[in-house]
Amino acid sequence: MWRLLLRIAVPVALQTLLTNLLPLLDTFMLGFLGAKEIAAATLANTPFFVLSVAIAGFQSGNNVLAAQYFGKRDMTSINRVFGMTLAGCLSLSALFCSVLFFFPVQVFSLLSKDAEVVLLAADYAKYMAFAAVISAVGNTYVTTLRCVEKAAFGLFVQVFSVVLNGLLNILFIYGAFGLFPPMGVAGAALGTLITRCVELAMIAFYAFFMENVFVLQLKSMFSFHKTLFKDYVKNCAPIVLNECLWGLGSALITVVYSLMGTEVLAANAVAVHVERLGQVLSFGFMAASSVIVGQLVGAGKTEEGYQMAGKLNTLSFLVGAAMGCLLAVTGYFALPFFKLEGDAARMALLMVLVYAAAVPLKSFNVVNLVGSLRAGGDGLFVAVLDVFFLLSMAVPLAFLFGVRLSLPVLFVAVLQPCEELIKLVIGSLRYRSKKWMRNLTRPL
Repeated sequence: MWRLLLRIAVPVALQTLLTNLLPLLDTFMLGFLGAKEIAAATLANTPFFVLSVAIAGFQSGNNVLAAQYFGKRDMTSINRVFGMTLAGCLSLSALFCSVLFFFPVQVFSLLSKDAEVVLLAADYAKYMAFAAVISAVGNTYVTTLRCVEKAAFGLFVQVFSVVLNGLLNILFIYGAFGLFPPMGVAGAALGTLITRCVELAMIAFYAFFMENVFVLQLKSMFSFHKTLFKDYVKNCAPIVLNECLWGLGSALITVVYSLMGTEVLAANAVAVHVERLGQVLSFGFMAASSVIVGQLVGAGKTEEGYQMAGKLNTLSFLVGAAMGCLLAVTGYFALPFFKLEGDAARMALLMVLVYAAAVPLKSFNVVNLVGSLRAGGDGLFVAVLDVFFLLSMAVPLAFLFGVRLSLPVLFVAVLQPCEELIKLVIGSLRYRSKKWMRNLTRPL
């Protein structure tokens, strides 16, 4: 089982690292243009972030059922679940991105008072709208591969994407070598769009000509199975709602930073990108926990699943503590590369230090809640816990401190570790109760 942990956790951790490097690369390259460009990209990505976590909700619900059915080696049911997930992700992303493509200025005017930043964000969003739809298809397939213990291919695709996106950014943002006119913020989005198209072509070739475990059964994917559909909706609905509300809450806090000023928004963008690098291992453990615990529960080995979840929780906290310390030290040396100046640079450093303190708490929570408890079929409890304190405490206090009272940015930043600590205590008690372990599979 530990060998399986490494086979899933290491590729997913590296893939998460590279996934986070793509927006970090955009931010780094746009930093040479100025704080407004960084702020515009961050503003434009705020609604796309909400969409991405909603799609992640569909994919997480897909993975819970797929992992449990793989414990029974029922590939037909996995194909049916994959087909439902793909339909949901495509429908949601197409609707969402249509609004952002046709009405970007109207949307971003609600999120920022800086007219120049709004126009830059609108140019960025027109390309990203297409990229988001394409990404929804490819990511759904890659995440399903993890459930059948095939995590390495996603890592290969991500390595290629980072290299390609970096080269395209140089060409389109700056117009290097005189091949293209400099496009600035819009060039970063165009580079991402082309990268996503190439990614999808690679994934399609692999799916139809190379994969031998998760073999696509088009008839099963597009057939309607009433019983499985009910199970899917019952399991997926709380997870999708969880991710949508969590994404909305996180986006609202980004709006608070935007209303506090362009420099604050740019500082937070840099700090968040740096912070995410400190969480890559926890996402690897989360993916491994979701697959391993899900397979054990689906196979009826609940006690083994409970013990494995406990070991992964402990490991994630210890690794998160080490990564938080490393983040606090390296953040000091990394921030100057983003070309922030004056107050923006000082705020970014302060935010990195606060976010670093939250890394061990977030690492534990993502593995325990999103990994183990969801895999055990406890999606509704996780949904309530994950968003209740965010929406009832963190978001209202952020608006109060940052917008109404105009307090320093520290008062908003410290809300994150406070919220994560509360979730850690309640989530630990839920884990110890064993009430989260439910076998969701059935003969079909």
